[in-house]
Amino acid sequence: MSETDEKAIRNEFRKCYVEFVSYLFKKFPNDNILLQDVEYLIPAEEYSCLIKEPMQSFELQSQISPEALADKIKAQWRNYQLENIDKSFYTETKNGLEKFKRLDEYWDKVRSIKDIVGQYKYTQLALMARIVLTISHGNANAERGFSLNKYILNDKNSLDKSTIIALRMIKDNLKDSQAVKNFPMSVTLLQMVGNAKRKYTEYLETQKLLEQNKVQKQNEQKIQETEERNKRRIHDDIDVLNDDIIRKESQLSIAKQMLNDGNTNLKKAMGAILFKKEPVIRAQQMIAMGLQKVNDITKELSTIETKKRD
Repeated sequence: MSETDEKAIRNEFRKCYVEFVSYLFKKFPNDNILLQDVEYLIPAEEYSCLIKEPMQSFELQSQISPEALADKIKAQWRNYQLENIDKSFYTETKNGLEKFKRLDEYWDKVRSIKDIVGQYKYTQLALMARIVLTISHGNANAERGFSLNKYILNDKNSLDKSTIIALRMIKDNLKDSQAVKNFPMSVTLLQMVGNAKRKYTEYLETQKLLEQNKVQKQNEQKIQETEERNKRRIHDDIDVLNDDIIRKESQLSIAKQMLNDGNTNLKKAMGAILFKKEPVIRAQQMIAMGLQKVNDITKELSTIETKKRD
């Protein structure tokens, strides 16, 4: 592991400590007079866990900033890693069998360790450990929820999300009552059950109307899209026709120029002092070709104009 990774991990642990301590400062009832004088916490008679110092110690610690307390916990954790923990702190022998002690008992023992001047070495660290131990490590409730969902969805994969939630709520309420016969049947509940059929029918009618409106809107949207496509197609066709008109007009201008050139050449050939037949024939051919092109292009222009008007 690189030094950068180690530094990042240390920073993450520090943030975790700060968050724990900040939350504890906000939630712990430091102002409660009764708790200020409590010296023992006994969660169960079978496992009595002794806290040797009054809870005022936490009130004193709460005067420290979360960052400073996080630094203390970090330093105590480093020292704890080097601590030579006695085996009796975490094991005990009962009926000839060696067993591990409870974690809270172990951390109570760790909390009682003192340094050479008689000060407790791991007060803040032990307190942090006890806070962490309050977090549940089990997922039985979540697993039971998944199993119940699987049972509800068995052969009923088309159930709506709201229906599944409603079934789960019914199941949880019946579970709180411990039995169906113990469930309280109020007048309001009976009225709601009596109106359930009518409400369901109204719901189906509402959904039907919503679906019809949805289909109608979809059809209107399709019609609108079709009209817009037709408009775009017509606009594109008009652009193509305009381009054709421009091109044909250019060709018509060239054909007329050819016709004029043919007439000019014919006049020159006919008025020449030394008459020659070949120039006359070429001029006549040019005139005929020009006339043919003018007629053809004029017809094409007429056809294009007709399409454009339509």
